[in-house]
Amino acid sequence: DGTISGTAGNDGGAGIDLFNNSIITNLTNNDTISGPATNNFGRGIFLNTNSTITTLTNDGTISGSATVDDGQGIRLLTNSSITTLTNNGTISGTSGDDIGLGINLQTNSTITNLTNDGTISGSATVDNGFGILLATSEITTLTNDGTISGTAGNDGGAGIDLTTSTITTLTNDGTISGTATVDNGRGIDLTFNSSITTLTNDGTISGSAGNNFGQGISLFTTSEITNLTNDGTISGTAGVDFGRGILLATSEITNLTNNGTISGTATVDNGRGIDLLTNSSITTLTNNGTISGTAGNDFGFGVLLSSNATITNLINDGTISATATVDTGQGINLFNNSTITNLTNNDTISGTAGNDFGRGIFLNTSSTIGTLTNSGTISGSAGNDNGQGIRLSSNSTIGTLTNDGTISATAGNDNGDGIRVRS
Repeated sequence: DGTISGTAGNDGGAGIDLFNNSIITNLTNNDTISGPATNNFGRGIFLNTNSTITTLTNDGTISGSATVDDGQGIRLLTNSSITTLTNNGTISGTSGDDIGLGINLQTNSTITNLTNDGTISGSATVDNGFGILLATSEITTLTNDGTISGTAGNDGGAGIDLTTSTITTLTNDGTISGTATVDNGRGIDLTFNSSITTLTNDGTISGSAGNNFGQGISLFTTSEITNLTNDGTISGTAGVDFGRGILLATSEITNLTNNGTISGTATVDNGRGIDLLTNSSITTLTNNGTISGTAGNDFGFGVLLSSNATITNLINDGTISATATVDTGQGINLFNNSTITNLTNNDTISGTAGNDFGRGIFLNTSSTIGTLTNSGTISGSAGNDNGQGIRLSSNSTIGTLTNDGTISATAGNDNGDGIRVRS
């Protein structure tokens, strides 16, 4: 119930440092474990080179701080492991410049069970503040009922960041957030062949950027989520451009079920609810809640597919909507050889633009919907020109369209079309 502290006047302060096959069976902290460094590399607990903690329970504070770079609360390196980590207190990493990490797993390190009922945070005054960072490492089960946050004063704030890494089961009933004052605030970020097998969200996953690229969940470079179920909120917010709820870039989600809210909001341009880029795919997207994209200026998209992106089955029993205060609000937009094989709408798909180009569904540049079955409402509204329920352009096609509902359009001036086809 006391304090363990290791302070470095220059580099390398560690509260507890395990090296070269060292083992702690049970570690319980009810007070403070800290590793401050005046310069670089401050670590609360450091496991290195095949070191192990079997059970780590934190009811106090574990912190690593660096006046310059690299403050980490808990760091695991080179085949090190924690079997069970339970946090009811605070685990934090802070840096005066770059790299503040709450928990950092590197080089084939593992945590089997991580339960957070407290706070895990990473904060960097400049770049790269991550709550939890995995690089070529693995967490088997992560359960969050507290807060996991990453904050950067400039670029790169992420709640959870995976690079060539795996989480088997992630359950969030709390808050996972990434905040960047300038660019790249991401709630959960997967890059370079990373994967989450099952992600269940009953809480909040959010990414916020003061300038560009605020993303709730982002997948890059052949990353994958097998099953994603959202009963809470997934949101991305950008103070300028590109706020996305979920972004896939050359990546895949097998099953995505939304019973809550997925939203992307940009103060200026490009608010996108779900954004699939460059050969990305979702096998089955079932929406029973709300998917929305909102732009203060141009380009609000509920669901956007571009550059050979595909959704095999999209079933909408909720609301898919897009709003742009000026131009181009489109509920579902397929662009540049993108495909939805089967689209079933039993509720609402809408696109609204204050000026031009409000469309419920827009297919452009050789894009395809194989079968579209509508028993709900598909609508487009434009304050000036080009409000269209469904619009096909540039050699795009719908194979079979069955309508037992409503397809409608409103334009304040010209071109209000329920369905418009133009090659």
